[in-house]
Amino acid sequence: MRRWFLACAVVMIAGPRPPAVTAQTATSPFEACAPVGRPWAYDDLLCVYQAGARERRLAEARDRLRAHGAGDAGHPWATLVLGHATLNDDEAGAIGHYQTAADGFVQSREAEGEVIARQNLRFLLRRRGELAAASRQVELAVASAAASKQPLTIARASVIEAAHLVETGGDIGRAQRSLARAER
Repeated sequence: MRRWFLACAVVMIAGPRPPAVTAQTATSPFEACAPVGRPWAYDDLLCVYQAGARERRLAEARDRLRAHGAGDAGHPWATLVLGHATLNDDEAGAIGHYQTAADGFVQSREAEGEVIARQNLRFLLRRRGELAAASRQVELAVASAAASKQPLTIARASVIEAAHLVETGGDIGRAQRSLARAER
């Protein structure tokens, strides 16, 4: 069970890889991220963050994300990625971005995004020792996922719940039931 849990955690946390950029195809590492003929999506915004991290140009990546509305609840996907891009330099700022993103996802009724934002909030709050606040993020993620009836979103929230229970010394039986729910 532990190997299965770890494999799920890695799959749930890992994001898509940005497309390879060569000098022949782009003059900037960010150009390969721009969608062609469609609006910006989470994967495209995540590509901006990953390109900035890879090239040690996170400040530029954050500026580019802000140009797409990051930092505002009306643009929750961009704000979520801004949280990722801010984390290493400003943990408190990242928490604020993740909360703003979660609020935006609640407003737009996008359970998948809300669960991802709350997953990041839970991780950071638990790491800071704020267990009650971290537990609240888990509760909100599980409730949002259940209401959405989206199988992958429910699975993600179930894995988050199980991880939280294991990491905080919670009910192992409940953690196992959460993983069984995720597996279904």
